[in-house]
Amino acid sequence: MATSTHPSGDEHVVKAVAVIGGSRYLGAHLVGALLREPTIERVIAIDSSKPSAQFRRRMGDAEFVRLDPQSPRMQAVLREKDVDTIVHAGLHHNDFAPGGRAAVKESNIMGSMHMMAAAGRATSVKRFVLLSSTSVYGSSMLDPAMFSEDMAAKRSPGGGIPRDYLSVEGYARGMNRKRPDIEVTILRVPAILGLPEPTVFGELLQPSITPVLGGFDPRIQLLHPQDALEALVLATMRGPGGTFNIAGDGMITLSQAVRRAGHIAIPVLPPFFRVAAGIFTGEGLKKIGSSQIEYLKFGRGVDNRRMREVFGFSPRYSTSQALAAYIKDSGIEPVVSADTARAAVRAMLAAVPRSMHPAILASVESVLAEIDRPATGGKTRNQSTLRAMTVTEIEEAGHGHDTPATRVAQAGQRAKPVASGASKPAAPGDAARAAVASKSPDDAPAKPAKKAPAKKAPAKKASPKKASSPARTSGAKPAAAQPAASRTSAAAAEAKEA
Repeated sequence: MATSTHPSGDEHVVKAVAVIGGSRYLGAHLVGALLREPTIERVIAIDSSKPSAQFRRRMGDAEFVRLDPQSPRMQAVLREKDVDTIVHAGLHHNDFAPGGRAAVKESNIMGSMHMMAAAGRATSVKRFVLLSSTSVYGSSMLDPAMFSEDMAAKRSPGGGIPRDYLSVEGYARGMNRKRPDIEVTILRVPAILGLPEPTVFGELLQPSITPVLGGFDPRIQLLHPQDALEALVLATMRGPGGTFNIAGDGMITLSQAVRRAGHIAIPVLPPFFRVAAGIFTGEGLKKIGSSQIEYLKFGRGVDNRRMREVFGFSPRYSTSQALAAYIKDSGIEPVVSADTARAAVRAMLAAVPRSMHPAILASVESVLAEIDRPATGGKTRNQSTLRAMTVTEIEEAGHGHDTPATRVAQAGQRAKPVASGASKPAAPGDAARAAVASKSPDDAPAKPAKKAPAKKAPAKKASPKKASSPARTSGAKPAAAQPAASRTSAAAAEAKEA
């Protein structure tokens, strides 16, 4: 049996679980997962709307009760079903729900208040699990790098979704003070991509042209739906009580996420962001609240050490891997993919010397591999990561091996074998000729090199003047950086003159 020790010292055996919000993605999947636990005898899904056919199949043989959490029948249902554990996964996490902000607030605040009052009066209830959000920490320029569970928002949210979650968490703690025998577990999760319910971050990644707030690049931390489900199952079966940040390891910035999706970010001034969001992403982000605007400015990061050390949970997906899985599963089409990047590079190679092709191609493949590498040490590749790169990266990768300094260094390396054979110092002016030749030996046309012997007449006229040159006297011409064909033709001309 699944047991846990309560603050009272008694062991709580999980037998009957009520899932509030059972018609939604996480709620329906949680119901199905709990049914597979051999120790649980009964699972009841409670929601104000009927589940879809797909979610109903996920629930299996679980009982579904269509009931508004504000209904006075809630207490009767909890008593009749002898419910000992309640999981509240029915909070809205944005203002996109039908009815807008007013309907969302009514459901979040009033629904939670009446439901917890019913749970506090039901003597059979011994555990309460609340799925909350990291948005309770707010978003501002004063925020620390990472919030721990004992920290509060540096700038308290003025309203919207974060204020809803703060209020609901307060109701849960108030119920625990009145009923100390009820173990309360609060899970604070960041954005969960891949759910049917839209999220601000997920909506921004859908269009090929992504509006972003100009001058800001927020920090993003994510949680994969599978990790969220496993954390809920763990909290339901054995607790422990307390507040925990449940989030994937690592963070990314919004600009990195847009680039990995293969899309183009367009900076927009904050006063015009809602208009731009309505144009590029549809009607959803027109209802974005002020607190979510702040999130898109500064982002948020949370410390998940207590999740591992006390709660005993380790996510399977990092933030980077959760993003990669979302990009793959949602079918987001990149503007520039790996195939189009390689095609663009092949077209560009026509105007580049052939000797540079291997270095350019190797550099491009290196960039593609870097994009494909997960942010968990880089030792293994995440095959679900979308391979995409921008045109700027292609250009930088293509010209990264063709800088003037590189060409001079290459010319110097070619000069070493010839220079080592010179018995006397180079003649004055040879350094200038070598510098000119160092532009690129491959760039020098072949025809002028073959026509070098045709300039014998000028060479004969100039021979008396050049007789005093040290290089001329020694019979060696140290043009180290000249092409091999030019050096051969020049040597033949000198031999003929001699």
